[in-house]
Amino acid sequence: MPAFSTKTSKPNKLRVLKAGGLCSIQDLGRPGSQHMGFSAGGAADEHAYLTANQLLGNEANAAALEITLGQLVLKAECDCTIAITGADSKVCLNEQPVANWQVLQLKTDDILSFSLPLSGLHTYLAVSGGIDTPLWLSSRSQTLNELSLTTAGGKITADSEIPLTDICFNPTPGQEQNPQQAIQPIKRNYANFYPPGILTARFIPHKLWFSLESTAQQHFITTEYKINSDSNRMGYRLSSRTKFSEKNSEKDSEQNQTEMTLTNKLSRAVTFGTIQLPDFNQPIVLMKERQTIGGYPVIGAVMQTDLFRLSQKRPGELLRFVPVTLEQARQQLTEFYRQRLSR
Repeated sequence: MPAFSTKTSKPNKLRVLKAGGLCSIQDLGRPGSQHMGFSAGGAADEHAYLTANQLLGNEANAAALEITLGQLVLKAECDCTIAITGADSKVCLNEQPVANWQVLQLKTDDILSFSLPLSGLHTYLAVSGGIDTPLWLSSRSQTLNELSLTTAGGKITADSEIPLTDICFNPTPGQEQNPQQAIQPIKRNYANFYPPGILTARFIPHKLWFSLESTAQQHFITTEYKINSDSNRMGYRLSSRTKFSEKNSEKDSEQNQTEMTLTNKLSRAVTFGTIQLPDFNQPIVLMKERQTIGGYPVIGAVMQTDLFRLSQKRPGELLRFVPVTLEQARQQLTEFYRQRLSR
């Protein structure tokens, strides 16, 4: 049985008193295991996840709680140091509101509650030293489709126990242990990572994109797509209000459909951010719990930094696509990790 879902003799732990939404343990996932048919998994929003670990001075891959749509109540059964980031779930410590994007010191028997956030989906709770569940394929991440596997752990529910490490309490989080070398963390507005309004999802075009007629390309990048209600950690399903056939000639539509059909004969490996195109009106963007292969036509992949922003968008919100070069995407990702992996 999974250690965090049953009684444990481990002295350092958090107890779940209420779990109304989805709560899971996440790190950076297991992308090296896709060839065996397992989902890569991992934290949906790496900006919030990595920032939480950075604030604590943790290793980047330290496991944390991903709390989706709040509605979680925890009890500290030991003194511990935590950081809360991501969607603002109006967190209260012993019924007193506490700010997001900061470090908190919990005492034994403290109660921490998360409400339904007004915007965004995922809130992250990291603990000094990380969550101490067993590794499976070099990761502690849970994926919904693999919760039945004993090694992956079970669903987190009321009365689950989250085991912590022996260093879960740290009086100087994010700082060097030598007081003479201690450096106060730089104050940043971490929430600026999420621009309001329609999300611009920059994508790296694949070969099929360049074979499409200009009318099809123009339609794709000028259309505002709505996130559908059946979107999840596996993929974001989108729909457009303006149908492609209404904006293009019958000849162009048939030519593009023929081009897409020719690419739809065999399944191929897919990756984080792959844009699958069953048709021009309902694209799918694959997310952290994506399948390992797929047969739909692929026109490109959304750059990772925008995927982290997309993961916080809810059904009904809008996005548009803009093509970028591979080099532009690499530069953005390199700078992203440079800022969040520094300690």
